[in-house]
Amino acid sequence: MGCCGQKRAALASAPPAAVTRPPPTITRTLPDLPAATLQPPIAGVQVPVQKQPTQPLPSQSSVAIRYTETSPILVLGPASGRRYQFSGAKPVQTVEARDAAALLRTRFFTQS
Repeated sequence: MGCCGQKRAALASAPPAAVTRPPPTITRTLPDLPAATLQPPIAGVQVPVQKQPTQPLPSQSSVAIRYTETSPILVLGPASGRRYQFSGAKPVQTVEARDAAALLRTRFFTQS
C-alpha cells in the first residue's frame, strides 16, 4: 500500500494535460461598415464569408423604432437575421416589422 505522499509526488512530476478549447468567435462593428464576424483560420478549411448589404434592403413592412439607451449596440433581428446598429447618436432605425415586434417587447426599444 502506497503513501499519499507518493501519489502527490507522482502527480506533481507528471506533465500537465493539454486542454483544447474551440477558437473564440469575435464580433465587432467597424465604423460605416457592416458588422463582421472574425474567426481564426483553420488549416485547410475555407469558410465562405457572408457579406451584409451596406444599406438595408427594402422591406414590404418596416417599422421605425427608437433605442432608449445611449451606449452603442448591434442587434441581430430575431426573425430576419439582419443586423441593426443603434446608439445614443442614432437611436431611431427602420427595422423589419417581424424584428420590431420582438425588439419592442424589451425595455430597450419603443415605437417611434
